[in-house]
Amino acid sequence: EKKREGSPVVVIKGKADVVREQAKWVIEPMLQQRNTSLIYGPGSAGKSWFAQYIAVLASAGMNHGGLSVEPSVVLYLDWETDEQELDIRVTKIQAGLHLEDEARIYYRSMSESLGNDIERINEICVEYGITLIIVDSVGAACGGEPENAKIVNEFFNALHSLQITTLVIDHTNKEGLLFGSVYKFNRSRLVWEVKKHQNQDDNKLHVGLFHRKSNNSKLMKDLGFELTFTEEAISVERKDVRDTPLEVNMSFPERI
Repeated sequence: EKKREGSPVVVIKGKADVVREQAKWVIEPMLQQRNTSLIYGPGSAGKSWFAQYIAVLASAGMNHGGLSVEPSVVLYLDWETDEQELDIRVTKIQAGLHLEDEARIYYRSMSESLGNDIERINEICVEYGITLIIVDSVGAACGGEPENAKIVNEFFNALHSLQITTLVIDHTNKEGLLFGSVYKFNRSRLVWEVKKHQNQDDNKLHVGLFHRKSNNSKLMKDLGFELTFTEEAISVERKDVRDTPLEVNMSFPERI
């Protein structure tokens, strides 16, 4: 009934506490409260691994890897894999972080577009008190051609209606740019490009996140992480991008 009524008319008063609330970080410097952050990169760049690492940290309320984390109730909406694969990944990330308590990440396998399923997702968010949503990934969640501005805007409208902090994962096109309509970039409040480096037969993956857009904060410095894979665990360590092969992606002033 409330949804059918639409948003109420409110009075904007210009109060200082509103500014402080807007600037609040859920995960600094990645996710701001009730805003949508987008990370994008080519296939196998480590985007999902990083998003799942974020989910574990948020669920545990654990600061790690130079990230300042507020405890969150996480909902993982998955169009890409299945419950068993995510469970295995979360278990290994937990082991790498030496977390003894079980994670509590709510998971839903998805087949419908986000817009078509938004009423049920909203019910889930209310039922479980969800405060952070991860969408993996935008292409499938749109339920249509990602180049179509109308389809992309409908996706972001559906997300916006939830008024919940969101991390969405997306891909690049053949030119290495964000795939699809420019509205993906325009409608996201923070945008990070993900690049990777991994040698053949190496169990280490270097992931670099390069800040491309921010509506409510300054552009952040590049973030580097080293993921080490073993049979039992995945460890994540913060690295200065300049100390990794991904240095070539930095600006010349930053490299100097």
